[in-house]
Amino acid sequence: MPGPGRPFQKGERPFGRKKGVPNKRTVEVRSVLLGAAREIGGMERLVAWIKESPQHEYAFWTTMYPRLLPVNIQGSGPHGELQMTLEIKREELARKLEERGLPTFVFGVDRPTLELEAQRRIEGNGSDANGRQQDEASGGGKGDGTRPAGPVADRRK
Repeated sequence: MPGPGRPFQKGERPFGRKKGVPNKRTVEVRSVLLGAAREIGGMERLVAWIKESPQHEYAFWTTMYPRLLPVNIQGSGPHGELQMTLEIKREELARKLEERGLPTFVFGVDRPTLELEAQRRIEGNGSDANGRQQDEASGGGKGDGTRPAGPVADRRK
């Protein structure tokens, strides 16, 4: 039974397109693109274009082909993640990257190393020997009498 202010049942579609029916313009644009692809050579021409250069092959695999893959992929891992094992020797990887015009130097180091220099305490930076900040009341001020040593008197009257 519809509630107040709701003249239709939940999930009911009395107007508009049925669920899953594509927009007419989308259907038309798709058919125009398919017709144009057939006119310029279709699959044979696309394959020839891909084989023309490594950049074309790269464009195919990185921008065109992924659009054909399903959006939701369920893997065999415990939480649905994909599990993959790839075994390739460093020399073979470098050769394949070089064949495709990709840099091989990225893989020249097994693990990046980070060298840190010990931080030294700088004298006169406002810290005492234990690294604690000194305030003026505990002797951390200039010591030249320019600041009052005790509490400031209330000058409001």
